[in-house]
Amino acid sequence: MKKNLKTIPIHILMTILVVVSLFGVMFVYDVKIEKSLDNHLQEHHDEIIKPSVININNILVSQIKYITDLTEIISYSSSSLSNQDYNRIINNIEKDEMIESCAIYLEDGSVFGNSNLILNKTHQPSILKMNDETLLISAPILTNNQYFGWVEYEYKYNELKEAMGIDFFNSNGQFAIVDSQGDKVTGEITLFTNYDNLFDFIRSDSSEDLSNVDFANIGSSFMITSKMLDEKILIGTYKLGVNNWYLVSAVPEKTAKLAFQRIFDLEKDMITAIYLVLLCYMILYLAWWYKTRIRMDALTKAYRLRPFMIKAKHLLKHNKMDFAFVKLDVKNFKLINRIYSKEYGDRVLVSISNALRKILDNKHSIYCREQKDTFIFVLPFISKEALLAKRKDFLEEFYRSMNESFNYQITFPTGHYIVRKDSLNRLNISEAIEKVNLAHGLAKYETGEDLFIDYEESLEKELIKKQNVENEMIQALKNKEFTLYLQPKVLLENEKIYGAEALVRWVRNGTVYRNPNDFIPIFEKNGFVTKIDFYMFEETVKLLSTLKKEKNICIPISVNFSRMHLKNNDIAEQLDKITSHYQVENKYLTIEVTESMMNGDIEKFKQWINSLRMKGFKIAVDDFGIGYSSLSLLKDLHFDELKIDKEFFSECLENERCEIVIMSTIEMAKKLGSHVVAEGIENVEQIEMLKEAACDLIQGYYYYSPMDVSTFTNVIAKERENNDSR
Repeated sequence: MKKNLKTIPIHILMTILVVVSLFGVMFVYDVKIEKSLDNHLQEHHDEIIKPSVININNILVSQIKYITDLTEIISYSSSSLSNQDYNRIINNIEKDEMIESCAIYLEDGSVFGNSNLILNKTHQPSILKMNDETLLISAPILTNNQYFGWVEYEYKYNELKEAMGIDFFNSNGQFAIVDSQGDKVTGEITLFTNYDNLFDFIRSDSSEDLSNVDFANIGSSFMITSKMLDEKILIGTYKLGVNNWYLVSAVPEKTAKLAFQRIFDLEKDMITAIYLVLLCYMILYLAWWYKTRIRMDALTKAYRLRPFMIKAKHLLKHNKMDFAFVKLDVKNFKLINRIYSKEYGDRVLVSISNALRKILDNKHSIYCREQKDTFIFVLPFISKEALLAKRKDFLEEFYRSMNESFNYQITFPTGHYIVRKDSLNRLNISEAIEKVNLAHGLAKYETGEDLFIDYEESLEKELIKKQNVENEMIQALKNKEFTLYLQPKVLLENEKIYGAEALVRWVRNGTVYRNPNDFIPIFEKNGFVTKIDFYMFEETVKLLSTLKKEKNICIPISVNFSRMHLKNNDIAEQLDKITSHYQVENKYLTIEVTESMMNGDIEKFKQWINSLRMKGFKIAVDDFGIGYSSLSLLKDLHFDELKIDKEFFSECLENERCEIVIMSTIEMAKKLGSHVVAEGIENVEQIEMLKEAACDLIQGYYYYSPMDVSTFTNVIAKERENNDSR
């Protein structure tokens, strides 16, 4: 017997316990209430009213929360919202049948929506009575703790009236909502007639002396003897959660007693039937719950993870073929929920599930919703090309399910792990999921649209290395472990140092701790590179200030900036503020950008470059010639330096066509007024070729390798001393 009990799922035992307990509570409650009906009339009246109080409170508070969440979303996206976006927000709000009209007022005078509403310029969420049909809900929009505007809309009373319209005491009970003084907000107590103020009327109509009673603070029901009706009336006042409003109820005492008596008589007659109904319900519910709630996700109708693992194990055990475990999710899914709505996000999830259901073979494939927006599926593996084709089918089905009106470009970071048929017998499903998780985790950090990563043994090491870097990077910045190194640029005509490029090294305990290639790509993907760039810029400015004050040396230095800074419209002001603080002229700072930064919004890139040039900063293009966009931009933008990538020079000594390209590039740059810097120069043959091409500057190991600040200072000072002695 004990063994059998252990095999019963815990949720079944808990459900049985709850049902049995419920039966016992109902029985005891019925007996006690019947014996003490008179003593518990007022108390029971309060219990009946409380759900309405809670319901009305929830309605009012939910409106406050709704408009607060709305203003937070607008605040978060205020810098990028267009007039069309504001109007779309208005339209989405007004789709609610409870909302009459809506308006958004901005501090700059812009108005969207119904401008005929009452102007309630509020600094905190509020609810006002607008008329007999609607309330006015308002809340401020704050951006960086600054007042940006406010949102307001008319909310119909219908939902409140429905909440007050519950049938209690055989429809003889009545509700009204009043303010703290007793003036009506909505609802009507028709037992009393010809009253303007409900509290004043109750005081005057009661045979008892209620002159000193503060109705607003009673918080429960009480009995009065009505002069007008010549009978006792049970009255309750209950404070609501907003605006100091109160819910007032009234019911004749005899009606209340009669209604209670009928309820309890009916309870006696129905108790046996209730037991049987609940028992049947329990059996049906457990059957449904086990088949759906335990096995299937309610929203997407996909398997949950645990049943999926059981099914996948069975699938692989009985089918001797290669399989692929695939995991995907929606990139920036939280942003979709925030910009559009949670309902829109749910629609995306359902469409993913629908697409997987259509492209997968039911006999040899299975999928699940692991959590939130992540899905895992297993399908037969034929080839990498077939897997990519299946992914293409998925995308087509997904967008077809979302329909043509869906215009948000979604990317799905995807990882997969291949299981060969000869290893199926020893496969552990949990380990397979761990491996596909690793591949998927790496895909989430990749950029671009084709985020499709294979699992390899090296992936685990890469992800561990990435995690270690991210765990250490913030503290390393605080500890100033990111150290300024410089590689001189040499003027080819006299082989003297003309300037330098600022480079970052991660130094710990006096030695280089990590190679830049081991942390810069990670910082580029997680956004930390923006902090590093600003930090290195300030370190460079400090060095220039020191050289000027202590050595009377002024030398131009270039600093690299990531493409992630293109989102920063204030970068020129921020950099100028740093140079002004250290009293360094902007002309000695060159901002190095990569050619890849020109891909995308060209006009935004031009504005970004021009804002820096207007502040006096120089601009250099690093790795010039690797991409395809530079030549088209040279006609519109002036660059002070073009840095030819070292890849060009590795084969030019044996390739005449390559040499022609370099010479032509240098000639073109000079005609456009740009200096040319040759990077990665390592031998005398390259130097001779560049002299013949009249290249301006050389940066490479032939002259100098990257060096720390102390070494660089000594080198530049010594060179200047030698020049002066001559």
